This record gives sequence, structure tokens and C-alpha cells, in this order.
Amino acid sequence: MTQRLLYPDICKFIAIFLVTWSHCAQCISKQTWPDFLFGNSIDIAFNMPLFMIISGWFINLERLRDTKVTTYLKKKIKRLIFPALVWFLINILFINNRFDLSGFRIVWFIKAMFNYYWYLTALFFCLTIIFFTAKIIKSNKAALIFSTIIVTFFPYLEFANINFMFPFIWAGYILRLFIDRFSIKRYLLPSIVICLILLYFWDSSSTVYLSPLTPMHISFPMFLTHLYRFLIGFLISFVIISFVKNYEKTKISYLAPLGKYSLVIYVESITFLKIISIILSKTDYYCNQPIILEIQSLILCTLITISAISIYKVCRKNKLAKTLFLGE
Repeated sequence: MTQRLLYPDICKFIAIFLVTWSHCAQCISKQTWPDFLFGNSIDIAFNMPLFMIISGWFINLERLRDTKVTTYLKKKIKRLIFPALVWFLINILFINNRFDLSGFRIVWFIKAMFNYYWYLTALFFCLTIIFFTAKIIKSNKAALIFSTIIVTFFPYLEFANINFMFPFIWAGYILRLFIDRFSIKRYLLPSIVICLILLYFWDSSSTVYLSPLTPMHISFPMFLTHLYRFLIGFLISFVIISFVKNYEKTKISYLAPLGKYSLVIYVESITFLKIISIILSKTDYYCNQPIILEIQSLILCTLITISAISIYKVCRKNKLAKTLFLGE
């Protein structure tokens, strides 16, 4: 039996922990762009890209081509959409107190859910696009190139940042093949140097949230910004993956089992932070002071992570709860 690789799971946990840590800083500071990690939102440059790269790590195009459409969709909807649906319902019904369903509209509900858990939305559609592309196009390289061009320039796929995240999932697929065949140490130092240069030009206005790629109104500066975001996200992720791979047999190996909790940490942390933000809104407390913000948000992130893992273990004991809340 092939032993499961440690470093992808370690990287997956690091990615989701960084995302949650950043969300905690937003909650505590009551700011969309807090003075977190040097005050320029640098974490956004690579936390979600790293997670998407690791999500593309184990794509097997040949296996996808042999998988039935119904089997694939059923598995992905159960795994990615069910948890988002259930936790979104908890948010709007119990936390936001929206019990009045007289004006309920299914289209609004679906769009709102997809936006609320935009990463799971992006992951679902990116993987599904790759699945159908692989079914239609038998050449792996042609499937990669064709699907990337279509997603990048097709109108409306800026929804849930799909066209931003899509190249990263293919990057994970390619990087896995690259790491398996070549020594990566020779590329590490040049990557670090390029990362430092790219980081010099980074600020919050570079984020996809403030300057999305909109094919309906595409321009050359917009395309350059999109390319810059991809390069900085990919290279920082590559550096992290390289370091983790090099030290995966050390004490950081204890983080590997935590990688399986990444999805539940993501969906549950958003709910927990919504509750905490409501509590904080009733007080005058907030913190946006560097170092103190990092420490406070780190403590909160750790507590939320532990709580999410505890809920995961409880839900696994019940078949229905495991399906609805964990997508398993």
C-alpha cells in the first residue's frame, strides 16, 4: 500500500489556519483591511491560492475520465455543497434571525450561499470544469490550456472568484508532477528572491476583491494585475510547499493529520466568527494595533480550530450529521 504523503496535508492545514487567522483579525479589528501581518493584507496574496494549489495536488485526469458524471457530481455536491448549504442555513435562520420565509427566493438563496462560502463554490466549479474538460479532451496538455483560456476570458466567471482561482488548481496539478520528477532545491532561492521583489509592490488594492478580472471589460492593466496576483500567489505557495516538504519528517509531521479538518474548519469558523462579531458589535472593544492584533487573533484562531475539530469528531459519530455537516 502506498503511504500517504505528509507535506500536502501539512500545507492544507497551514493554508486554512492562515485563512482563519486572517478572518479572526478582521473580526477583532472590525476592519475589512486590518493592520494584520504588516498591515498590507499580504496573507490574502497566498492563503487561498495555497489551499487551491493543494486541492489540485491529487487530480488524476485518467481516473476522472473513467468516472461517471452522476457519480462525480454526487460526490462533489455531497462533499463541498452540503456543508456550505447547512452552515449557511444556520447562519441566516439562527444567527441573523431571518425566520420570515414569506419572501423567500430560491435564486437569491443559492447566489447568497455561493457568495458566502465563495471558496467552496470556486473549488466545486473549478473541479467540475476540469472534470468535463477531461471528458471531452483526451490530451492532458490540451485540456489544461483550453480550460484555462475559457475560464479566464469567459464572461461572468469572476463570480466567486472562479477565474482567479482556476489557474491555481492546475498549478497544483503541474507542481505535483514537477516535484515528483525534479529536485526543487535549485529553484527555491530564485523563487524567494522573486517573491521579495513582488512583495515590494503588494498592497490591499492588489487583491482580487478590489480589482477582479472582469472579461466583459477586460483591459491590459487588469490582465497584468491578474498575472501579478497569480505569480505572487504561486511563488509564495511554492516556497511554503518546498520548506514543508523538506522538513515533513520533523516535528511538523504532527500537523499532517490536521489537514483532514480543513473543510470543517473553514465552514464552521465563518459561523463562529459571525457570532463573535455580533457580540463585539454590542461592545466598544476592538483592536487594530500591530502585534497585539496578531496575538489576539492567533489565540482566537486556535480556539476556533480546536472547537471545529471537536464538532467534527462529534458529527462523525452520527451518519446524518456526518453527511450534512461534514459532507462525508
